[in-house]
Amino acid sequence: MGDHGFDDGPRVLGRVSDDIDDAVTKACLGKASPDQPMHARYAVDHSFLAADTGDEVVTGGGLLGKVTDVGETFITLEIADGVRIKVQKTQITQLMPKGTLKSS
Repeated sequence: MGDHGFDDGPRVLGRVSDDIDDAVTKACLGKASPDQPMHARYAVDHSFLAADTGDEVVTGGGLLGKVTDVGETFITLEIADGVRIKVQKTQITQLMPKGTLKSS
């Protein structure tokens, strides 16, 4: 009976269903496995926003400034001549091209 495929129906559908489940899981989780902790599965790489002294940046509040000092958790920005503020590194949302401050 197995030669004509009637008995294989539920097993074939089960395998197809498992393959679809695997594909959906991989698409949703990317490279992460469900066994990893939640923070590891959804960690976002912000290294592209690693500002260095002399960089011109925009903060989450929309301030444009030049980085004058980089600490462990805070960055000092010069937002006008002689006006410096400290902001959290996490508030840096965009690196700007050099010369943006002078043109604005």
